[in-house]
Amino acid sequence: METPNSEATNVPVLEIRTVRPIPLDERHGKGRNLFTIWFTANMSPVAFITGALGPTVFGLSFWWSIVAMVIGACLGALLMAFHSAQGPRLGLPQMIQSRGQFGAIGAIVIMIIVVLMYLGFFASAAALAGQSTEIAVGGLGTNAWIVITSLLSVVVAALGYRYLHFMGNVGTVLCGGVMLASAIVLAVNGQASADFFSRGGFNGVGFLAMFSITAMWVIAFAPYVSDYSRYMPPTFAGVKSTFWNTYAGVILGACTPITLGVALAIAVPGKDANNLLAGTAAVLGTPMSDALLLAFVFVVIHANAMNLYGGALTLLSCIQTAYVSWNPGARARIVAATIMAFVAVTVGIVFSGDFVNNYESFISLLIYTLIPWSIINLLDFYVVRKGHYDLTSLLARHAGIYGNFRWPALITYAVAIICQIPFMSSPMYTGVVAKMLSGADISWIVCVIVTVPLYLWLSRNERDKFEPASPTRSAGLSVVE
Repeated sequence: METPNSEATNVPVLEIRTVRPIPLDERHGKGRNLFTIWFTANMSPVAFITGALGPTVFGLSFWWSIVAMVIGACLGALLMAFHSAQGPRLGLPQMIQSRGQFGAIGAIVIMIIVVLMYLGFFASAAALAGQSTEIAVGGLGTNAWIVITSLLSVVVAALGYRYLHFMGNVGTVLCGGVMLASAIVLAVNGQASADFFSRGGFNGVGFLAMFSITAMWVIAFAPYVSDYSRYMPPTFAGVKSTFWNTYAGVILGACTPITLGVALAIAVPGKDANNLLAGTAAVLGTPMSDALLLAFVFVVIHANAMNLYGGALTLLSCIQTAYVSWNPGARARIVAATIMAFVAVTVGIVFSGDFVNNYESFISLLIYTLIPWSIINLLDFYVVRKGHYDLTSLLARHAGIYGNFRWPALITYAVAIICQIPFMSSPMYTGVVAKMLSGADISWIVCVIVTVPLYLWLSRNERDKFEPASPTRSAGLSVVE
C-alpha cells in the first residue's frame, strides 16, 4: 500500500498549494489513487441508506433495485469522470476553472452554492458518524462523537491532498473488506431465503425514482472531483487513466453500500430506511454490525475531510476573485477548513435532528442548481473550447479575457433551473409533473435535454473569440507561479 510519502519527495508533507496551478515538477500520482479515493468516499452510510429506499419506499424487489441503482450510478459517474479528467489538463481546483464559463463574478454564485452544499454534506454525514459510533462504541453520547470525528476530518484536511489519497487507499481495503464480510454473514445467516429475491416487484415510478436518486447522489461530487486529480501528470495517458479510474471507483464505491443497503432493508424486519443502522445487529450479529458501523465512521471521516478540503479551496477561490494578487497557502486553507467545520458542527448539534432533516432537503434543492453547472462546464471544456483555456486570465482581475460575466453560460444556467421546477421532487418542494409521477424526480433528465442544445447554440462563437494565444498554457503544460 502506498504511503503519503512514497512519491514526489520534493513535495512537502503539509500541502502548500491551493488555488493556483500545480507546477509540473510537483505533478505525481497514479490512476489507481483516484480509484481508491472515490471508492472509499462513495462507501458512505448515506449511500447505504439510499439503497434501502428501493424496497422500503419504492416497493422494488432486490434485483430491480440493483438494476435501477447500477444504471443511475453508471450515468452519474460519467459526469464525474469527465470532470476528473480536467484536473491533469489544467492543474486547477474545479471552481477556479468555472470562471472560464461564467466569468469572475458569475462563478461566485456557483461557488457560494457549492460552499453551502459542503457544509450541509459535512453536517449530515457527521451526524450519521456520531450515531454510528455511539451505537458501536457508546459511552460519550452522539454529540461528543460528532465533535471527535469532525476533528479527525479537520486534521486530514489540514495535511492536504496526499493524505486524503492515503485515507482512500486504506479505506478501500478496510471498508471494502468489511462490507464484503457483511454480505457473506448475511448470506450465511440464512436471511437471504427463497422469498428474499421475490419480495417487492417492479413499478415504473419506483424504478425511475431509484435510478434518479442514485444518479444525483453520484453527480453531487462533481464540484470538487478535479481537486483530487489536479496533481496528476498532464499527459494523454495520465488523463485517460484519470477518467477510467475515477469512473470505476465511483461506480464500485457507490454500488457496494447501496447493494448492501438493499439487502439489509429486505432482511431486517420492521425497520424503515431511517432506522436501518440501528437494526443491522439483528441480522449480522453485534460484532459484524459494529464493524460495519465503524467502517462507515472511517468513510465519513475521509469524506468530510474531502468536504472541508474542497470547501476551503472554493472559499479561497471566492476571496481570490477580489484580491487577485493574493496567493493563499497552507495556513489560509487550514483556517478556512476549520471555520467551515466549526460552523457545520455547531449548527448541526444546536438544531439536532430537525436541522439534519431540513438541511438534507435543502441540499437536494442545491443539487438542482449544480447539475446545469456541471453540464455547462463539461460542454464548454470538451466541445466548445476543447480544453483550451488561458490560465493567466483565469487567475487575473476580472478573469482576464473571460470578463466578469459570461452571458451564454449564465443565461443557459437560469433557463435550465427554471425548466426543472415542475419536475423537482424533494421534501421542501414537489413540482406539478413530479406529483403526477408519484414523486419520481426526472428534473435532471429535463435539465440535460434543455441545457445541451441551448448552451451549444449560445456559445457557438465562443472558441474563436477567446482562443488563448498559447495552446500550451491552456493545456496545463505551463503554470502560473
